[in-house]
Amino acid sequence: MADAPRRILLQTARLRVSLPGKYRIDYLDGDWHGSAAACDGTRQWTVYPNRVVTEPAKPLSEDWADLVDPAWLPASGWRLSAAGAQDIGGRRGWRIWADAADEDDRRGFRGARIFPRAAVVVDAELGIVLRLAFLVDDRPAVCFELHDVTVAPADDVAGFGAEIPPGTRVVEASSVFDYLDIPRPVKAAWTAGQAGLAGASAVAGWLKGPRSS
Repeated sequence: MADAPRRILLQTARLRVSLPGKYRIDYLDGDWHGSAAACDGTRQWTVYPNRVVTEPAKPLSEDWADLVDPAWLPASGWRLSAAGAQDIGGRRGWRIWADAADEDDRRGFRGARIFPRAAVVVDAELGIVLRLAFLVDDRPAVCFELHDVTVAPADDVAGFGAEIPPGTRVVEASSVFDYLDIPRPVKAAWTAGQAGLAGASAVAGWLKGPRSS
């Protein structure tokens, strides 16, 4: 029987970072949840087509942080070996193989419990990760790459906030439902549920009754 065709999912985003706590991610193409995420070191905003969710500053998510700061690599518990030079997106880098001796060693970066091997390319000048690819039978299964890398001047600190158009609904995050844009009755049920069975009753009532946004 012929192998099933491989499904390839591509996602593209623009990342801007000023360590330790400022970043902006614009989601350009692919199945992303939201259109942008930004943090100016004090507040964080997640931009959706119909609202903006804001909350106190949070660290850059693990997927992006693994690329920006590879300090996790030597401390990951994986067995590392050098594999020579490799160019990614026009930048010279050094390729490193990361192999797990057994399942107990598969920790330290995303996907480690699933994929026993990864290929990492570290930028020779900046020390950032240009490519992080998790492998199955030495073929990429999940791959992150940085392209068109530039270094902004040290005094360039603009561009880490969110531009909120007039009239846009702004939500102060208090639960995961604010990110999912769950209808208000379900949010109320969840809140009540923190105090006991009233939450379950509220959910049941919402499911049975007329639904309105």
